[in-house]
Amino acid sequence: MRHKVIPLLAEYFYEDWGKVALVLGDADVDTPGRFLDRTELKPPAGLAFEGGDARWRWTVRPEFASDAYADFQ
Repeated sequence: MRHKVIPLLAEYFYEDWGKVALVLGDADVDTPGRFLDRTELKPPAGLAFEGGDARWRWTVRPEFASDAYADFQ
């Protein structure tokens, strides 16, 4: 999954990790992801502005839980 499926999804969606997370079921903000982790990127000092879209850094989890594949059919 980590070395074959997730890189193919990232290529298919042109590195749009939000869409990759949707496909994997990791897009819910309130629950931790099964395959991906995301952390919010803060703007550099002096460049913060109101109303801007949040930006995220996506990383593939180092280990997947044993039930991570339970929802796939």
